[in-house]
Amino acid sequence: TFTDMGGKLLALKPDVTLSIIKNGEDRPGEKQKVCYNENVYRVSGSTHHFKEILQTGLECIGDLDSYDICEVVTLAAASLATVSPDFVLDISHMGILSAMLDEITADGDTRREIARCISEKNTHDLSRVCAEAGVSDTDTAALRDFVSIYGDMDTVLTRLAPLARRYEAVSVAISELTALRDHLKATPYADCVRFDFSIMNDMSYYNGVV
Repeated sequence: TFTDMGGKLLALKPDVTLSIIKNGEDRPGEKQKVCYNENVYRVSGSTHHFKEILQTGLECIGDLDSYDICEVVTLAAASLATVSPDFVLDISHMGILSAMLDEITADGDTRREIARCISEKNTHDLSRVCAEAGVSDTDTAALRDFVSIYGDMDTVLTRLAPLARRYEAVSVAISELTALRDHLKATPYADCVRFDFSIMNDMSYYNGVV
């Protein structure tokens, strides 16, 4: 139990993912697939108070491969399609920016500021942050180009090719996105999927496809 910002006493349940991990069993060589429909608590952006919401989700735990990623993304698309046939599913890959930043700078503050600018599609501040951190003009231009990459899967993969040539580790992420594109092309949802790298989560926690 704890006191909310407005003085109201509340009680929270633990995070669903952490509960699943805590109560699960590590079995090397196996995969565990769990789905849940649970009440969780989040701070509302409008009221700034904790709010109880119903969350549906899944966890795929174990020795994962590209098929598992494709399966989860397809399920996400199918779920959105039940809401509206006009949905758009935006997909990002945290590995691309991570690979670029690994070669550009080791400074944690600079990496966070660059990630923030990319999530906001803010090229003006991005140029300023890079200049203040001493990032080369070539790397700054590459980051600015990266901000603008968004759209259908084929177009985005074509535009990513120059980054793969400049930053070797980027090619791994592009290979994963290419496999995902090839899989989605065989589903009814291909025209509703976009690649958008401004989708940015905590880089110390998330990796891969988002």
